[in-house]
Amino acid sequence: MQLKALFWDIDNTLLDFRASSHEAFFEVCQEYGLEVEESHFSRWFTFKESLWRKQEQGLVTIDYIVRNQFAELFEETGCKADCQAFGLRFQHLLHYQAVPVEGALEALHFGSQHWQQYAASNGYLDQQTSRLQKTEMFHLFNALFVSDVIGAAKPTKEFFDKSLNICQLQPSEILMIGDNIVTDIQGAQDMGFNTCWFNPTHETSTIKPTFEVHSHEELKHLLSTLC
Repeated sequence: MQLKALFWDIDNTLLDFRASSHEAFFEVCQEYGLEVEESHFSRWFTFKESLWRKQEQGLVTIDYIVRNQFAELFEETGCKADCQAFGLRFQHLLHYQAVPVEGALEALHFGSQHWQQYAASNGYLDQQTSRLQKTEMFHLFNALFVSDVIGAAKPTKEFFDKSLNICQLQPSEILMIGDNIVTDIQGAQDMGFNTCWFNPTHETSTIKPTFEVHSHEELKHLLSTLC
């Protein structure tokens, strides 16, 4: 395997999305005077994850998720505020929340010493840029491929085609690293990428990646064998 580049998913691979969302969730609720508890956050986060699964299937857009992610919470609490404005404010606050996954910075730094590195993320470029800068990861990337700028989202062929066109590499020269077996792994594998499933919760799947690791320590060891 003659690798020239690593493609990295961001949320739940490099940055802990649940931890980051937790801070932004309680901050926006406080701003709006909405009294919530941890149980509200857990139910909201589960609901949002269900929306992301629909996005993977092409049933909803990322913009739809941003604007409607709090619909269930508002119904539960009887909140009369503008649900879409609330969601957009949450997204703004999320710009400033970035909690690294344990060992992620070290693995990313190791990768930067041996290959080109690109972020491959669904979301908004300004938000992901801000969060990567906050954790001192931004400078370790050659470029960020984010769905709002690419004009398509993972796992579509269009997302990966456009990313390949920008970096001028062949799929066989790239290792895609991500936590989502559908969005990251299957999407990249269908394009001919080498793949590494970052699977810290030891989930099972019928989709078989090129590699599977359960921690960034394992990932760093794997990368050392591919140099």
